[in-house]
Amino acid sequence: MKSAQRATDIFREVRNDYSLVSALNNLALAQMSLWKFADAAQQLKEAEQVARRTNNLHMLMYTFLNSSNLRIIKGDFAAMKGYCENALTLARQLQDPSSELIALRGLAIYYFYRNNADEAERYANQSLKIASELNSFKHIGAAYSVLSDVAIFEGDFTRHHRLMIKSDSIRDLILNEALARNIQNIEAKYETEKKEQKIEEKKEQVWKEKNKPR
Repeated sequence: MKSAQRATDIFREVRNDYSLVSALNNLALAQMSLWKFADAAQQLKEAEQVARRTNNLHMLMYTFLNSSNLRIIKGDFAAMKGYCENALTLARQLQDPSSELIALRGLAIYYFYRNNADEAERYANQSLKIASELNSFKHIGAAYSVLSDVAIFEGDFTRHHRLMIKSDSIRDLILNEALARNIQNIEAKYETEKKEQKIEEKKEQVWKEKNKPR
């Protein structure tokens, strides 16, 4: 978090508003991970002000999404609707489907906690549709998770069980892919180290040949 704070201070000092908005969001995310919600809210408020002043629509959208996520983490669901709606409007204006599906899922969560199962399901299905089109397993799983909660709320335990199986299967798939990538990275690093070792051995051999007593 110190590096995020330092970056924020530097960009504020040199009046680099474009980079400042990004730094403020990064600092807020770091503070959220430490449960410093009041501090995070302060950074996001400033980020929103700077993004509006500079008409930085992309960073304004990300700030709205982060502000919504902060309210989800806090359990302050009533306060998140406006942020989700603003992010959704910008995402569609900027033709950013990845951000659009997150905003839609946020609205699904909002309506779920407002006991409006129909709207929650509608927004979750919209989010799922875009996630499926993007082949984004992470967001497909997240949408299924919301839909499974809606099923429980409606008392449809069979559908809840089916959706949870889908969500868990996708989570396992993501974990397996991450594990496979880690193994590939380790193997690539090992092969690189072997090649470097052979090069060093060759250099040493050449040096010994050159300096061998005649």
